[in-house]
Amino acid sequence: MTALLIAISMGSHTAPKSAGASTNPPDSNTNYQVSPVGTQSQSITFPVIPNKTFGVDGPFNLTATASSGLPVSYTVFSGPATVSGSLVTLTGAGTVSIRASQAGDNTFAPALPVSQTFTVFAAGASSTAFLKQIGATGAPNGDFYLPYGVAVDSNQNLYVVDTGNQRIQVFDATGNFKFTFGRSGSGNGQFSLPRGIAVDSSQNIYVTDTSNNRIQVFDSARNFKFKFGSNGAGNGQFSSAQGIAVDSSQNIYVADGGNHRIQVFDSAGNFKFRFGNSGAGNGQFNFPRGVAVDSSQNIYVADAGNHRIQVFDSAGNFKFKFGSFGSGNGQFNSPSGIAVDSSKNIYVVDTGNNRIQVFDSAGNFNFLSGSAGPGNGQFTLPQGIAVDNSQSIYVADTSNNRIQVFDAAGAFARIAASFGIDVGNIISPQAVA
Repeated sequence: MTALLIAISMGSHTAPKSAGASTNPPDSNTNYQVSPVGTQSQSITFPVIPNKTFGVDGPFNLTATASSGLPVSYTVFSGPATVSGSLVTLTGAGTVSIRASQAGDNTFAPALPVSQTFTVFAAGASSTAFLKQIGATGAPNGDFYLPYGVAVDSNQNLYVVDTGNQRIQVFDATGNFKFTFGRSGSGNGQFSLPRGIAVDSSQNIYVTDTSNNRIQVFDSARNFKFKFGSNGAGNGQFSSAQGIAVDSSQNIYVADGGNHRIQVFDSAGNFKFRFGNSGAGNGQFNFPRGVAVDSSQNIYVADAGNHRIQVFDSAGNFKFKFGSFGSGNGQFNSPSGIAVDSSKNIYVVDTGNNRIQVFDSAGNFNFLSGSAGPGNGQFTLPQGIAVDNSQSIYVADTSNNRIQVFDAAGAFARIAASFGIDVGNIISPQAVA
């Protein structure tokens, strides 16, 4: 244990001071006490606080912990909230910052404070706000021509199917261009109007090479690994493959649009099973465009021509459906992209209505975002969607030739890229996973 000397003045006399290190003896009227300070370090873990809605979300408890096991104390650093012990009470709408601290004891030194910030929305407000735009119409790096698909990995690297430019573009977590691969053709690593994309936990990249009626798989360094599929209606064949998803076991799920079915393959591309056929009944499809899979291997399908979402278990058995044709909440006009987050909230690109709709795990409507147009937060025939581990939402705003990013925190980040075919530009972005 180290000791900290604390001087306590016993009178009005002040010891003389000199510049630099003092060699003067201490004043005789000054006593010293020893205050123990621990030497072992400790740290605080403070989980992210989800955004809240004032008048809807009640008081909640904070759950920060110190590695020492000592109790953590909290302070509302700013914003409309109060804290008593670990219980937070919201007092209005706005941005709240809360600081967690641990003062130490005879064994442990004080921990560095840790803060978390979250947004409290007014009741009825949209909980999704525009963050940034990536890309514009073009062919240079970072721009797009009709981007259809988007995927995001655990490091928040962003993968875009730049359909019109016949390539894949990859960006870092802040939207900076990293690399591109692919060109027009039918050889390995070449594409003909690719649409869907997915990324697994090892950052292998899966692409639906739509007009070549096949799936191509690449490693994290964009090297070609293998391909499977051909034109047709048999097992393992495709007719206009659209969306693609990969589960934690690297099983591959493909929305086989023209064959009105979902096909499932193992990690090597071997056919496992399929489900669905043409029609409007439960388990039937009319050109399915999007597919997603959750941590329990439930399968979510954007049944575009039937203007609905269908949900199936891991064996392809029908569970439930929601949606109908229209422009009201929970209605769709040719839904295309679909994504599911870790809480099994369902995100749908409502293409014909130029908006995003979000539902809970049972298909109940939560909120929507977007309208027709070229402005921030507006869309023109969006196609793909992805959600990262922070619940930021990435949308392939296809006919505006850009990717838009939204976050519940509501802060605009930046705009990047332009129209063209150079590296980083996008022509027709479409799918996002």
